[in-house]
Amino acid sequence: MLKVIIEVNGHEIFSESAVNISGDGCEYCRYRMSDGRIIKHRYSQGAKSLAVKLLRHSSKEAKFKGLSFKRMMELIASAKQETQHESK
Repeated sequence: MLKVIIEVNGHEIFSESAVNISGDGCEYCRYRMSDGRIIKHRYSQGAKSLAVKLLRHSSKEAKFKGLSFKRMMELIASAKQETQHESK
């Protein structure tokens, strides 16, 4: 299982997970995301690549509905800057 969690100053603003349902070191593995969707991932590309896939697939859902991956990352960076400024 792989779980991606994004926190800004200790506050979780996003999480997604995927469980390997087929393949074990083979060329392509299949993962079931927390919402039931299935994604394919080339095992040799590693966990970081899978984490990015989870973010991209999830950026259209939940709190980030309708936002592009780029816009979601901009909002995360902005929130981090705001909370850092508030803590000074």
